[in-house]
Amino acid sequence: MRESAAVAGQARDDERTIRLEVPALVDHVSLVRGTVRVVAGRVGAPDDTRSRLQAAAGHAFFALLDAVDHDRTATVAVEVWWGDGRIDASLAVTPPPAAAPRLHDGLADGHEVDAATGAVHLWAAVSDEG
Repeated sequence: MRESAAVAGQARDDERTIRLEVPALVDHVSLVRGTVRVVAGRVGAPDDTRSRLQAAAGHAFFALLDAVDHDRTATVAVEVWWGDGRIDASLAVTPPPAAAPRLHDGLADGHEVDAATGAVHLWAAVSDEG
């Protein structure tokens, strides 16, 4: 694992951003899920929000692995940032997949998939109001 440059070319406030890059292997999903959950907890997200965002990050990680057909040379760059009452996470795989990954709705408050790069952006509100 190593710290990466900004995911998908996005620059973030380094004081409110966590970045990591892991091999695109099933065994590394726990690092991604744990990072998202710990950050969400540190910024005061309720347990339900932490759990949903953690599940969404794991789902996105596996969707990216499927999109690159479990290429053992691929890596996944993860970026988690917070502010403005929400937590965001972005996951991008290198090399980019031929087709964008498919995600289920309802885990995070929202998600977007960049059709060109296959990068996944997830977010959830920090407050109980959602």
